[in-house]
Amino acid sequence: MLPGFVPWPSGTVAFTGLCEIAGAIGLLLPQTRMLAGWALALYFVCVFPANVRNALQGLEAAHLPSAQWYYWFRLPFQPLAIWWAWLAGGAIRWPFQA
Repeated sequence: MLPGFVPWPSGTVAFTGLCEIAGAIGLLLPQTRMLAGWALALYFVCVFPANVRNALQGLEAAHLPSAQWYYWFRLPFQPLAIWWAWLAGGAIRWPFQA
């Protein structure tokens, strides 16, 4: 999923996976919830270019769909993921409370 210029692709993917798990655990703990929400929102912003790249160029990777439409379908959900991270972290309450 990573462009060729990213060093240590397997390690990078493993690290980002650990970041996602740490963010999820952070959302469970009241003392780290806000920080975890912001960190996950930032993470979703940072991986957006990779999702655009996959939509434009396609992707051939084991255990992942190879259909290009799938990656185009995912792109509009990225802002929703950012909003969800902020909501889960307590940074925002919209639209549930003003």
